[in-house]
Amino acid sequence: MLDLSQWTDELQEALTGRLSEVDPLAEILIDLSCQVCGRQWQSLFDVAGFLWHEVQVRGRRLLQEIDLLARTYGWTEGEILRLSEQRRSLYVGMALS
Repeated sequence: MLDLSQWTDELQEALTGRLSEVDPLAEILIDLSCQVCGRQWQSLFDVAGFLWHEVQVRGRRLLQEIDLLARTYGWTEGEILRLSEQRRSLYVGMALS
């Protein structure tokens, strides 16, 4: 097992540099600038964090839709989940109007 605490800064920098060479898309940097002060910088785009956030948001929204449609129409969760996303969205719109 590797003990990362024993790795030197030089070794970590060398490995990071080599990984960037081998897989340039492993680290996605986004160029940003402030329109007010003109300062420019780069920010690391956390793909895994972004995707996990999207999964959580969609899951929460789906549960809210199920709750609304079940209370409005008396449908079961299974019946609601068998609807296509587009059709479910139409019913949600009607339930909210």
